[in-house]
Amino acid sequence: MPELLSRSRRLAAASITVAIAAAPALLPTVLLSGCGVWQGVSDTTSAAWHAVFYRKVKVLNVDLAAREGLNLDDAGKANSVAVRVYQLRDRKSFDAASYDDLLKNDRTVLAQDLADSMAVVVNPGASSSLTQPMKTETNYVAIIALVRQPGTDGAWRRVISTKNLDPEKPLKLELVASRLQSPDDATATSTTTTASK
Repeated sequence: MPELLSRSRRLAAASITVAIAAAPALLPTVLLSGCGVWQGVSDTTSAAWHAVFYRKVKVLNVDLAAREGLNLDDAGKANSVAVRVYQLRDRKSFDAASYDDLLKNDRTVLAQDLADSMAVVVNPGASSSLTQPMKTETNYVAIIALVRQPGTDGAWRRVISTKNLDPEKPLKLELVASRLQSPDDATATSTTTTASK
């Protein structure tokens, strides 16, 4: 019996020695597998957060409404306006482009950044809606109104980050005189005017 006890102690000691010797080799494997599990949990959590709190726009809907006194000529007669909507990967080329660049060579000027585009002609007092699938690489939506006298204030163009678009509602814009504006602009202007009085 003492021999059996002694033998089991030697086996236990040998097992412990093997386990201690193997620990440094197994430690990186155990730690790395833990990282993989953590990364998987982290990715899943991130995906769930984006699904709940950041819904991506899959279809670009733009509603345009024009006022009666749109794009007046020298005689005071209202004229229709061509509106172009661009889906852009980056906005730098668009921001650097002049009115004439976009009027005559928009595809060339925006070639690197252009994911897709659409256009419509809007008559005075009328409205129009545009719909287009949103490209996955689109980060900005840029809109221009090709008016007779664009002015120097840039009111004939808009750029909106796709992060600021509501997937449930269309992007609403108004054509007023020679300006392209958001209904929020009118609210902001009236609030500023009221506050300054």
